[in-house]
Amino acid sequence: MKTLWSCLAVTVCLPASLVLAPPALRSGSIDVVFCVNTSVASPEVMKLAKRRMWGIVEELSRGYPDIRLRVGLYGYGAPPASPDTAAYAESDGRVHRVMDLTDELEAAREKLNQMAMSDGHECVAHAISAAAKQQRWSNESEHSLNMIVVVGGHCDRPDSSLMVQTCKDALRQGIVVNAIYCGAPDSDEAAWWTNMARAGGGFCSRLWELNLPLPPRIDRNEELLRFVAFAQTPYDARLAQFQDELSRTNVIARLRWDLVDSFESQHDFDILAVPRRSLPPEMSRMTPDEQRSHLAALSKRRTHALQQVVSLRQLRLQHIEQQAKDGNQQLEARLTAAKRAFDAAQARYAQERDKVIKDIELIRAVRTQAERRGLSSRDK
Repeated sequence: MKTLWSCLAVTVCLPASLVLAPPALRSGSIDVVFCVNTSVASPEVMKLAKRRMWGIVEELSRGYPDIRLRVGLYGYGAPPASPDTAAYAESDGRVHRVMDLTDELEAAREKLNQMAMSDGHECVAHAISAAAKQQRWSNESEHSLNMIVVVGGHCDRPDSSLMVQTCKDALRQGIVVNAIYCGAPDSDEAAWWTNMARAGGGFCSRLWELNLPLPPRIDRNEELLRFVAFAQTPYDARLAQFQDELSRTNVIARLRWDLVDSFESQHDFDILAVPRRSLPPEMSRMTPDEQRSHLAALSKRRTHALQQVVSLRQLRLQHIEQQAKDGNQQLEARLTAAKRAFDAAQARYAQERDKVIKDIELIRAVRTQAERRGLSSRDK
């Protein structure tokens, strides 16, 4: 008996580090359902909106690593993209449940990226109502944030009041409604979307199309061709002389063809078959023999001028290529300046693009909403 009590005592006095602790439970949850209007935005705006939406998920995943994060997805304003997409029709609108709330984030991201644009009727309020009614939101503890993020750019005036009322109903259900507005910034719709988000206890973020064209990238070969076109060489004067001579050999009939070309290419060319009224004035007064002699002389002049033009162009090109190989300062300076301008514009473009994609104010608003539900961000 004494031995037994000794063993029990040893068991009770084991160090705490050797006792297996139960697995830690996730403290709280965040559910986010995106309602995306697939019938309004341009492809560029839709691409930016998708990146902004997923930026919210990434921020929540990084800032709250110990909570359960789930994402759902609805489309509205267009017919369903596939037969397996659940449709929810209400009044004159149509809403499509693409994916229920899930913690399979990569699957949700893939579904979001697959959403395509098509024509359809706007039904913002119906999308919010469907998401609020259909999803099984987390209510397991007081540390839960349930959120709908509506993405779109248009709505009808009668729908604007319905949007506000639907957001109030969702908020009473414990669901915050945020918005990403993709329409004109100074329109009545912008105010309606802002009022809608306020009624849902959320924030309205604005997204605009990034209209900042990049300068064309400088290609050395293209710049060399431009340099070749305008560079000055010792052959330019003679080349211009023979090009002018070449143009003087053109004899255009009133029927818009070159008689010298016909004379050279057609062995059985008969000048008598050409109506006299179609001949150029200087040939209309010639006899047929004089016309043939005239065309033969022009053909000989053309052949000689063409040979000279080809030869001089080749010499000119070789001269400029040699200049470029020797490090022509004018060409190198042009290339360097163009590259600097392109790099600077590209940096400005990247900076503006990041501002559009990641709305800091929206992220702050979401964090504030999480704090109100007792969730603390790791970034604090």
